[in-house]
Amino acid sequence: MNKILSQLHLTKEQCATGMTVSKKLPYSKNETIVVIPEIVKEDEMEAEYHGYILIVDSNTNKIKSKYFQSSYWTSDALIFSTITIDTAPYILSKNQRAFAIRSSFYTQSKPNPYSTETLTLFLKNDQKLTPILDQFTSKEYVGEWDMQCDGWSVNEEQFLIVSKNKTNDFFDIVINTKITNRKTSTNDSDECVDDEKTSYQKSILKFNGTVYKQQNN
Repeated sequence: MNKILSQLHLTKEQCATGMTVSKKLPYSKNETIVVIPEIVKEDEMEAEYHGYILIVDSNTNKIKSKYFQSSYWTSDALIFSTITIDTAPYILSKNQRAFAIRSSFYTQSKPNPYSTETLTLFLKNDQKLTPILDQFTSKEYVGEWDMQCDGWSVNEEQFLIVSKNKTNDFFDIVINTKITNRKTSTNDSDECVDDEKTSYQKSILKFNGTVYKQQNN
């Protein structure tokens, strides 16, 4: 890590090292994805981090490709909790395979729980990493609870499936959304009972020549 940080002119003290993650590219044995949050502000009330997404040589630790975004992660009411690297086969064109960075946030409120996850797809273009789907909400949970029994929640999960259809030489992405609505209440016997219903929606992401945009199917 010190070799990587020195190329960015950063020290470990300037970075949220507990949030830093890395993962080898399964389709390129000598390359590793590294994600580094640089601390801008970090206290009990709020936090802010610049974002470095890198591909480094697994043997030499030399940075081969880089994406930087100032204030990439921020948290105030929402707590920034985890970063994960997703190397599922996002094969978006004949010679282009993307990887994803997932960022998770949540609140500490028990009466009003909330959590969310965003996903960004990156393509490697020589020495640059380009976000072609940026901060897409892949998960969202919201609810309200009286801390005893009565309450409700809605949980949405969005799954990305690469289609065989193309737009501007890139495969469309099908978004399958699973929506779970749950209600809890007290029945006549003072028992806490659940009522859960699940529904599904579908939408399409199409490449407009620069980024993917969502369209209703």
